[in-house]
Amino acid sequence: NLELAKKHHAKDQELFGSPGSQSYEAAIIAADGRVHHTIYSKATFNRLDGSVAGLIGTITDVTGLKEAEAALRQSEEHFRSLIENSFDIITILNSEGILLYTSPAGERILGYKAEEVSGKNIFEFIHPEDRQNVIQLFTRVIQTPGSSGSIVYRFLCKDGYWRGLES
Repeated sequence: NLELAKKHHAKDQELFGSPGSQSYEAAIIAADGRVHHTIYSKATFNRLDGSVAGLIGTITDVTGLKEAEAALRQSEEHFRSLIENSFDIITILNSEGILLYTSPAGERILGYKAEEVSGKNIFEFIHPEDRQNVIQLFTRVIQTPGSSGSIVYRFLCKDGYWRGLES
């Protein structure tokens, strides 16, 4: 490809004019028509008198990495859409019960905006009579990766009423 050759020549001339190193990406179209994404890394090397003798470089094919990144992005968008449109409340807690994420259903069902409860301990919202059982199940699940459990409890809504939930 003539355009790609011109780009490489220009980059090489930059290095000869200002010795050092550089990296840049370029797409190559293979004989079979597939596009390969590559990273070119080049550096000058010097003669004993310090003048530039030439260039040395590597070409790394990152096509697989680019394809994996695109697939991951698509997957993340898909799951984000599922979570954000779910009728169930989906939360992420750390091992101490601190709320890190609440899906939009949390506001629809409990009345709290995500930023109102983010960073708070989830157990503070659980009815005092139910709290110990929920903490015990939570602790067991945290200590036994891959395990699960189910419990029904009362949760304090923003309007001051208790709502029965199952987790």
